[in-house]
Amino acid sequence: MPQTLNEAWRKRLGADFQTIHDKYLHTLPNLTLTGYNSKYSNRDFAEKKTIENGFANSPLLINRFIAEKTTWTEAELIERSEWWSKEIDKLWPVPTTSFVRV
Repeated sequence: MPQTLNEAWRKRLGADFQTIHDKYLHTLPNLTLTGYNSKYSNRDFAEKKTIENGFANSPLLINRFIAEKTTWTEAELIERSEWWSKEIDKLWPVPTTSFVRV
């Protein structure tokens, strides 16, 4: 989701586009890594996936999740938030202990 919503993005996000944009713009679920951000700009989601060096061509795991989606709405952002939680737990599990206070 781009920093500035154009009409296509407003339509795609639906009636609550401003709330969704405000809530998710600078969050982990909307994070991507690319050297082509200025090229992606405010383009439609499908175009960002298929343009040269788009998400569909990215070798990065975090972009692969995006490439597998057909749309990018609040539902996908929520799903990606859950995906991030699982990935982070795998990489940095919460330590456990058998310590018992006496």
